[in-house]
Amino acid sequence: MFDYNYLCTLARGEERLAYLKKCIAEADNEKNIREMLTLRHDYMQESTFYGDKFQMILMFPEFLKLYEENPDVVDPDCALYPFEWMIEDCSKYWQVTREQIDSYIERFREFLKKYGYDMTQYHLRRSGAYEFIETAKEAEYMLDFEKLYEAVKTEDDINAESSRIHRDMYTGQIKVGLDRLNKLLQTHDISEFPNELFADIAYFLAVNGHYEEADYYADMMLRFTDKEEWTACLLRLGRVLFVKTLTDIHRAYDIFCEAAGMYSTAKNPAGKFWFAAAAYRLMYALEKQGVNELHSKLSSDFELYDPDRNYETAKLKEHFYKAADDLAKKFDKRNGNTMFSDILSFEFPDAPESKLELPLHGTVTPERFSIGVLFRNELPAFDEIAKVLTEKLGFDNVSANADESGNSAYIPATDKDGTRLMYGAVCTDAPDISEYHCYYDLPEKTLESIGDYTKMLILISDNVNTDRYEDIRRMTVLADAMNTDGCPVLCNIVGGLLYPAEWLKYVAISEAPPVAVECLDFKTFDSEKVPRTVDVLSLGLSLFGSRELAVISVTREEYSKTIWLLRKLVEALSFSPLPDEGVTMNSGILYDDRGYMRFTWKQRKFSDSDMIFAEPVIYLTKNSEGIAINKISDEDMDKLTPRQHYKSMDMERVRSRSLFPYALEYFKTHDCGMRAGIDVTYTDEDGDEQQTWLHVALEKDGKTGVVENKDKNVTQFIIGDKVEVIPGDVYYFGIFMDDNDIYYADDLYLLLREDNK
Repeated sequence: MFDYNYLCTLARGEERLAYLKKCIAEADNEKNIREMLTLRHDYMQESTFYGDKFQMILMFPEFLKLYEENPDVVDPDCALYPFEWMIEDCSKYWQVTREQIDSYIERFREFLKKYGYDMTQYHLRRSGAYEFIETAKEAEYMLDFEKLYEAVKTEDDINAESSRIHRDMYTGQIKVGLDRLNKLLQTHDISEFPNELFADIAYFLAVNGHYEEADYYADMMLRFTDKEEWTACLLRLGRVLFVKTLTDIHRAYDIFCEAAGMYSTAKNPAGKFWFAAAAYRLMYALEKQGVNELHSKLSSDFELYDPDRNYETAKLKEHFYKAADDLAKKFDKRNGNTMFSDILSFEFPDAPESKLELPLHGTVTPERFSIGVLFRNELPAFDEIAKVLTEKLGFDNVSANADESGNSAYIPATDKDGTRLMYGAVCTDAPDISEYHCYYDLPEKTLESIGDYTKMLILISDNVNTDRYEDIRRMTVLADAMNTDGCPVLCNIVGGLLYPAEWLKYVAISEAPPVAVECLDFKTFDSEKVPRTVDVLSLGLSLFGSRELAVISVTREEYSKTIWLLRKLVEALSFSPLPDEGVTMNSGILYDDRGYMRFTWKQRKFSDSDMIFAEPVIYLTKNSEGIAINKISDEDMDKLTPRQHYKSMDMERVRSRSLFPYALEYFKTHDCGMRAGIDVTYTDEDGDEQQTWLHVALEKDGKTGVVENKDKNVTQFIIGDKVEVIPGDVYYFGIFMDDNDIYYADDLYLLLREDNK
């Protein structure tokens, strides 16, 4: 008898599939039609998203027959989604004939019509199925979809619009596709788009010879897709491998080494074809460069795995060509054309002289937030981490599954809302970063000045597409709980910064989210564009799902001014939609005394050690004219102030109240001044209680303050009066080292960091 609670205890994939198969047999034996249908639905869903999709394809015909014989036993949605999965995936398997595919597409049309579903899905799914059968038909069916879609749509559907962009690219309408993408990005954030779209754009740009632009979108695909997801998108990874072989052969080689084992164990024939064809082209290119032997660390799952790491390039080339050619012949026989063989033999053109103008959407890096907890003595066991997750964060279903080396583990958990989470943890000696290199490229200088702390526990949040603030909150709470050795500093792995352990505790207990300036740092590189200048890149914004900011070709004289203005821009950035101002995510506004000034991004190749990627150059836009950020006059700079929005004000208020007690402790023990804004209650002329504010200079007891400024309409308080300061009434504070050196709530960690050195 089927037990849902027991199913939830089983691992995704094979374990659940085996249990569901057993329950299906029991339901069939008992002739329980409802369970016969729902269990088959669950089996196909598990196969589609966590197992071998071919098992879904084998199960679907008997499910459909059973449903059509018993149409009223379950809701039509029980059949709708399996229908969509079937049509989306069946053409990727050469074992499914073209006649069978056409038959299922037609039955899908009849099903949608019968139950009153939106017929746009019929045209869209039919077009998608023919991507692996006949591209001319794919384009034709997409036109049918667009006619209906334009008539019924109420807002842009990202999946539908992505399919239209895909169609534009493979039919050679490159500018149309990029213009469509750019238009969508004015109303949608880039993270909403399916990752695979960028691989498709990259490949079709390369087919048309636009290699620089193709490389840009290949990087977009890689940056948006975790390595854990590579197996599921092997087909698109193959397209990226095609592009990187042409634009960055060293990166292509890295991708091949990391994915060779995934290729060998993959079940999807279309995905295996694309990767094998790309790997063949990579080996051919390496051989042409005189690389006759490879000594790669490949997965033991790879078909030609050699524990001694000796691989002949020619043999690898022959192996992948044979695999790709065999699959191409099978697909071509099924399709009745030479589409797959043409892909294998395609000769890429020379790069055109003209360049495409890429959309100004910037690069968003979905990096995991990670904190390194340092230890002097013994590292905690993974079971202890799991215990902290359970007891400190209240997670359920927590387990710690260490790998063979015992140095790293994946730790799954479920939060109180039922959201499935995955943490990664690595325990290793800090000087040797090889153990956790697979999790993070830890900057070498990160480990400087740590002193006797020679071991590290790295904790990584896996929720890259969910609420960034909540991820950071979880990690700071967990890091604080795991800091049992009392290390005074912890590492922000992404930015390579050292934080006082106490500061992370403050962040963990604060009700408001951390803000960008807490994590902001800057890195400089010798400019590739202008001699004797540097390129400046911000570090830390990616923690918030936002763009890093870059300024190109800054002279030594301009550097300080540029950093100052970059910090102003960070303060001005909007990290959430602000409907009242019509500003979307990652847009910014700076106000001056005559109105406002927007800033925008222009794309440029930007080098960061081993990585090469596109980063935005910052321009301020004023009176429809762009001004390079490092060319802004001192007079204009003095007039710029960060935007003030009610959301950011609320955040400042909550953070200030949370951190006020710790700031007060610093004030009492250091030679400095402290001012605060406080809310006070007074009685108006009608005898009603009202709220107002006072700006006060705190006395060393921290319990009283001298009024320095106040609401001009309130007469009950006089400048110079002493008033009581209650922590819960504080809405901002500032610590004054001197007139030019002021630390507010968002800067407090800087003082604490200096204090801990």
